[in-house]
Amino acid sequence: MISKRRTPLLALAGLLLITGVIAFTSSSGVAVSWPFGRTKCVRVYYDRSKTPDSYWMGRTYALFTQNLLGHFPEWQQIVSPIELYQAGEIETCDATIYLGSYFENAIPQAFYDDFAKTKKRVAWVGYSVWKYEPKTLERLFGHEYVDLTTLDTKTLDKQGQPTFFREVIYKGETFYKFGESVKLDPTLWESETEFRAGFEQTRLKLSQDVEQRKGVEVLAYSRHNGTGETIPYAVRKENRFYFADMPFSFMHESDRMLVFADVLFDILNEKPR
Repeated sequence: MISKRRTPLLALAGLLLITGVIAFTSSSGVAVSWPFGRTKCVRVYYDRSKTPDSYWMGRTYALFTQNLLGHFPEWQQIVSPIELYQAGEIETCDATIYLGSYFENAIPQAFYDDFAKTKKRVAWVGYSVWKYEPKTLERLFGHEYVDLTTLDTKTLDKQGQPTFFREVIYKGETFYKFGESVKLDPTLWESETEFRAGFEQTRLKLSQDVEQRKGVEVLAYSRHNGTGETIPYAVRKENRFYFADMPFSFMHESDRMLVFADVLFDILNEKPR
């Protein structure tokens, strides 16, 4: 997950873009006939932002998601910027995924409203979920919004690097986020360094309202590699899913992106193959 304040490091971009994915890009919500015998559709929305010419990461994350969706050839993909969302579009497909990668993006109110009331299977990934009223957010996910996590520069790891919620625990396995200091100008012997990592994520805590907690599952936890504190990373309540960061940001071959890839079966209500 990135904000307009940061430039991410992309790993595996070439690998994930080698495989072609067939998809329709829709910006108007016009009905599309499914080719090749496809009977189901999934909508993928990404952040284009107010400056689409300078912000290209949202579309890139959508491509990564499309690549994973290619595992389900019977699902037609409809991909569009969230800024172009029209009221009622969520209801036109079996599932919807929103990839929130641009900090404080201007998401249409119609999307907030439709996401909150739909009975379809929907997933929210990353930023801006906190814009819901607290009671609404608790109803949707059974959790309260606390804040965004930050990089811990006081608690260092064994290599002297800052720590953060680096480990994602899922189904008994631990996945590790990328994080290391990088020279800003590697051609110089001495130069300033920058710690690059997907360290920022939404911090949630379970609702104090017993009724709102009913049916809530914490699918994965994030663990701080300095203090050992754990917080929810991926949660589900009935037909709604939430991921606390952008799984494709600073990803690598043993990253939490694999958690998203596995949960994708549940988002689409598909059985393992």
